[in-house]
Amino acid sequence: MEKMESISTIITAYDQHDITVEHVKGCLNSELVPNEIVVVNDGGSPDLLDMLKEIPHPHAKMIYARVTEDIPWNQQGARNLGVWLSTGSLLAMEDNDHIPDKNFYRESSTILANKEKGYIVPRVRAVVELDDIKNKPQEDWRILKTRGKAIIISMCRRELMIDTKGYDEDFSGRYGWEIPEWEARIKEAGAEIICNGRYFTIHNAYSRMEDREHDGRQFKMDPINYHHSRRSMRNKRTQNPGGILRFNYEIRRF
Repeated sequence: MEKMESISTIITAYDQHDITVEHVKGCLNSELVPNEIVVVNDGGSPDLLDMLKEIPHPHAKMIYARVTEDIPWNQQGARNLGVWLSTGSLLAMEDNDHIPDKNFYRESSTILANKEKGYIVPRVRAVVELDDIKNKPQEDWRILKTRGKAIIISMCRRELMIDTKGYDEDFSGRYGWEIPEWEARIKEAGAEIICNGRYFTIHNAYSRMEDREHDGRQFKMDPINYHHSRRSMRNKRTQNPGGILRFNYEIRRF
């Protein structure tokens, strides 16, 4: 029997801990359960740890980290922290409101077995209600509508993350502009972007963060940061000279 490579699922979250809990349960119910699940609480309330401890996870290690500084929308740093703490040869990068289809890990890991520099993103994101996720098996979730691929939701080899030198933490607080910059860097690293499978995204989990408050934080499409993004792509800058993980955090393993 062919030995499967180790998989680390990295989930970034702020508050809305009930969604994060359902996401972790979804990962544990996958056809191919990841070897470890890394949950990074990006400055949200600390009670998420106790909620995660209540989830049985006999087949996966659990790593919990909490950013202890109030950095608005520090998703880039949270992703870097998750990669730093993980050990898998394959990394699945996920927002807490995107839950993988049961067969996504198995199918994607099979593709990556023959694609050293493959970068797998979901072909489609199916929008479903949180009540369905909490109360029904995945097969019975009612799909309200579908969305296209999301370049940030992905599976790839650890080596590809090392080649990119991590996500650019200068984009903290600038929701949305980090996406084209990251896609450009993935391509510059020689990765082939492959659309495969689907994720489920939760209906109304987040409203339009670029123009309204969300959980007490303000996110806007900043034109200055947009120009910074374009300049980064032109100059092929791979990381701020200050490096990554420019914040304090705490971790627990259980």
